[in-house]
Amino acid sequence: MHAAGIKSFAQINRIQKVAFQFWLAGLLCNIAAGTYTLTTLHMNALKSSTTEKTAEEKKRDAKSTPLLFVADSRETYAIKYQLTQDVFDALIPAGSLGYLSFMDEGLIGLAGVISSLMGGYTQWIKTK
Repeated sequence: MHAAGIKSFAQINRIQKVAFQFWLAGLLCNIAAGTYTLTTLHMNALKSSTTEKTAEEKKRDAKSTPLLFVADSRETYAIKYQLTQDVFDALIPAGSLGYLSFMDEGLIGLAGVISSLMGGYTQWIKTK
């Protein structure tokens, strides 16, 4: 509303700073949750591969392994993709707040474009 000239706010800089801080906090929490989930998936995969199994269990697992592997692979890919998008998203408020000294307006814009393209691709795949 301020940028469009509809309503003028005296403390617009403070409002924008707080908004960027909350946006960054949410993205950092999402990055932490994705990292935890990815780590848990890897730990479970390691744990299941190191346990001793009977011959019957090995035979049954050999038949089902390709499907399980594909499911794990897709889930891992989805988590990694979302983590990548969250990192690019986090660069926007972090750069705007001045937390990253190497981020100028051009790099902040590039991070936004990459994140938008990734989000658009995700939506395109879902509707396809």
